[in-house]
Amino acid sequence: MRTAASIRLRPWPSLRRHQNSSRRGVAALEFALLSPMLILMLMSMYDIANGWLTWRRMAAAAGSVGQIATMLAVNADGTNSLTYDLAWRASTAVYASMPQLLMPSARYGVTLTEMQFSAPANCGKASCVASVAWSRPLLGTGAAPRPCGVLTAVADSAPPGPAVLAQSAFQAAPVLVVDVTYAFKPLFLGGVVGAIQMARSAYYPARSGSLDQSIAYLDPFFQCPAYVPPKNKDD
Repeated sequence: MRTAASIRLRPWPSLRRHQNSSRRGVAALEFALLSPMLILMLMSMYDIANGWLTWRRMAAAAGSVGQIATMLAVNADGTNSLTYDLAWRASTAVYASMPQLLMPSARYGVTLTEMQFSAPANCGKASCVASVAWSRPLLGTGAAPRPCGVLTAVADSAPPGPAVLAQSAFQAAPVLVVDVTYAFKPLFLGGVVGAIQMARSAYYPARSGSLDQSIAYLDPFFQCPAYVPPKNKDD
């Protein structure tokens, strides 16, 4: 004989169906609340990774331009000089590392600048005084020459600028500086943050001549008052 205490009450089928539908409704609500944040996080991760890759490619592009420019500048008599045609040919190396610059909407710039140092040949990084000898914008609507005058030394980790020079570039020998700028617009978050201006620079000494050998630019319009003509290899 069963007692009232031993009888198990089972839920009605309609009540069980209601509980299951309630759980499904809660799960759908949670997904609806969390999915926008997850999607935003994924898009942000993509844009950050793409921006970091573009940053690395800009450094490679500036290095390629510097290597080709210093190679094309070597003359048979031991001097180094660049014409506009040679400088332009060297600057087109950016397209190999950054093919996105070929898009009509791309905003970028490539500039070549010769830095000369008015100090003894054995000057240290603290005693060298850097000044712009010549500066020539070559590619892109964002290209601009560096202003003539003395440059301020900044840490290597500081962003490049037209009136500053990285401390590691200060030395006795003149240096060819390649400045590459690019307006990077994130694919997903570009409408929110807009375009991000990036700049990278590369530094290369002349390949030929003595320690104080510089690279001449043969258009006097872009030469600064501090410009010193390069010496012959035998001088």
